[in-house]
Amino acid sequence: MIKTLLSDEGNAGGSDAGDQPGYQTLDNYTFDATNDKVRDAWRMLYFTIYRANKVINRTDPATDLRKRLVAEAKVLRAYNYFELVSLWGDVPLVLDDIPPGNYTSTGRRPKADVYAQIEKDLNEAIAVLPLKGQLSAADKFRVSKGTAQALLGKALLYQQKWAEAATQLDLVINSGQYFLAPSIGAAFSRNHEFGIESIFETSYR
Repeated sequence: MIKTLLSDEGNAGGSDAGDQPGYQTLDNYTFDATNDKVRDAWRMLYFTIYRANKVINRTDPATDLRKRLVAEAKVLRAYNYFELVSLWGDVPLVLDDIPPGNYTSTGRRPKADVYAQIEKDLNEAIAVLPLKGQLSAADKFRVSKGTAQALLGKALLYQQKWAEAATQLDLVINSGQYFLAPSIGAAFSRNHEFGIESIFETSYR
């Protein structure tokens, strides 16, 4: 939401300016450092990273299933760091557990370091994750190799690594796993969730 409202893709609705003022001020470009929606986004991204770190650091990858779960967690960690670095630039790079007392005193790292970690996580995950078509119907919500490749391509684009980005995105396009939906309606229909256009999505059913 905080990215969408700062773009031309969405506008804050509601009854008036008093309805979700955090979103209203974002939409009007009148927000400041006290904006609760910005604060909540920062907190949620780091909370997700905290949980991903638990999986990555505490799972013994002794089986193929465990290796896949660690790879999924690395993609989720990379995704959340991509959101952080693309919004704030230099941010704290936390890969292990840190004491609660250090939550507000952990220093920022250069965004180049953050992007390097994103690339590392995604490349390691790509080597392990299955293709979308190899997932069962019950597992369509899980991240796949294409998810990681597409996110890596996007992260490379943000760093202006054009040729490397094109390589990753071509792998997704030419994988035979993704196609255009038959209509705009189908692309946004609940009956076509996790459809042929879907690289990564969350179901709200």
